[in-house]
Amino acid sequence: MELSELGRVLHEQHFRILVSICGLENRVTGPEAERPFDATNPEDRAQLQRLVSEIDEIIDHNAFEEVILFPLLADDSNEMAIHLTHEHVEIGPKALDLRTLAAGFLASGCDQDAWQAFKEHAIELVRLMMQHLQQEEASLVQQLGGMLDPETDLRLARERAAGRSGASVAATECCDRQDALPEPAGGATLNGDRDSPRVAPRRICAYDLAQRMTARRRSTALPRSGPVLR
Repeated sequence: MELSELGRVLHEQHFRILVSICGLENRVTGPEAERPFDATNPEDRAQLQRLVSEIDEIIDHNAFEEVILFPLLADDSNEMAIHLTHEHVEIGPKALDLRTLAAGFLASGCDQDAWQAFKEHAIELVRLMMQHLQQEEASLVQQLGGMLDPETDLRLARERAAGRSGASVAATECCDRQDALPEPAGGATLNGDRDSPRVAPRRICAYDLAQRMTARRRSTALPRSGPVLR
């Protein structure tokens, strides 16, 4: 299925988020997993600064979907929007906790206890984000062409690509709120089965998901003769 204009923009953002998540996973589980960040090391400091910026992008991305996009979708997309919003609510506080730790390392350094806490938060955030990216690619990004009229889709794509969506105003509120969200009616899952218990998406490794998304990007790339958005 060909992606809509907004689908292309969100897909590109998903890919950037995936790259950052893969880098984070490698840092906390790879060869340097036992070495805490050293804020006096230029390479470590740059990595921490990138991580803070990348977490901000995740928070802003989720806020755009909740504040701007989901309210525009048709009623028959409510279950999907509620499901994804529940995932945002779970991701948001964990992302903010990790951001706080990273910013603290930049300001005050990192001891072994703080590094252990960072690794635990990072591994959990990676797990949640990998599942969430898979879910959003399948249930939202690839379906947007049938969910929005072309004019609205193009307008949102242009605004999102230019960073003018206004979602960042509500980003912290969206990821930090504690109010209860409605459960999908009758316990329905995204495949419409109301009787079966919800099953967590199968976990795949970051490398496999990166390959899948890379293939998707190539298959939906526009010809070199023109830009994605005009």
